Amino acid sequence: MMERAENVVVKKTEAFADRIVNFLTKLTIALKESNETKFWLQRLYSASYLSESEYKSILDDNVEIIKLLTSITKTVKSNL
Repeated sequence: MMERAENVVVKKTEAFADRIVNFLTKLTIALKESNETKFWLQRLYSASYLSESEYKSILDDNVEIIKLLTSITKTVKSNL
């Protein structure tokens, strides 16, 4: 009976660890995408597809998203 309980705990722990790793992978992808978005925003502004006010507004939002994703990633990693 005790072995079964230990097996259940081990399986649940492994499943939780897999979810955390999966979450970190998705956060990393989101950070890369956000940084790529920043690059393309700069290109669009340089080519005059965006006005200065549009560019600054969208860029500010993008920077906040990057800060948020970075903070979440650091927190999750520190709790491992």
